[in-house]
Amino acid sequence: MVGRLTALALIGALAAPVTALAESGPHGYKGLNPKVAAGEIVGVETDHPETDVDWGDASGIVEAPIDQVMAIVTDYAKYAQFMPHFKKSKVLSQRGKKALIYVEAKVAKGTLTVWAQMKMRPLKAEGGRMVVEGKMTKGNLSRFEARWELLPLSATRTLVRFKLLVDPKVPLPDSLVTWENVKASRRGIKALRKQLTAPVATVSE
Repeated sequence: MVGRLTALALIGALAAPVTALAESGPHGYKGLNPKVAAGEIVGVETDHPETDVDWGDASGIVEAPIDQVMAIVTDYAKYAQFMPHFKKSKVLSQRGKKALIYVEAKVAKGTLTVWAQMKMRPLKAEGGRMVVEGKMTKGNLSRFEARWELLPLSATRTLVRFKLLVDPKVPLPDSLVTWENVKASRRGIKALRKQLTAPVATVSE
């Protein structure tokens, strides 16, 4: 119970910047979690209303404009190139930023291969945020969901919140699966940072 209350308190601190930053301007950092403002990636668990397994919920700042971050988040075919544990990613159909994709990933310390078809779609958001949500339509898991939330802090900095819920069909304690989701959400933002600093490939003539 104490752990859950602590997690909720941390999420409240992370959620606050969305309103505070929108009100105080693009360079305002009022209300931002101090650890996130200092450059850390903070991950906690948050309740999911439809399952006993909780979201992994991480927040961190990336040194890139929001449009550049959004371009990577919506380049679904390249998820396997930079997202931790992802082994395959393929776009089955796409219209704008809406897409049906196929992904494979290794979970449970690499001992289990999971696959899913997921619907990816942008959501309407306020305060300059950009949101992309993914939900499983079929696969060998009980549930697989992901959500990116991006908020511009300045012309060159973006606050990223990444929520991930993977619930494999294996007899593992809910607490262990939740902890894996928390770790994976933090690693997702870390991988995004690395991808944003990767050199762009050029084709020689």
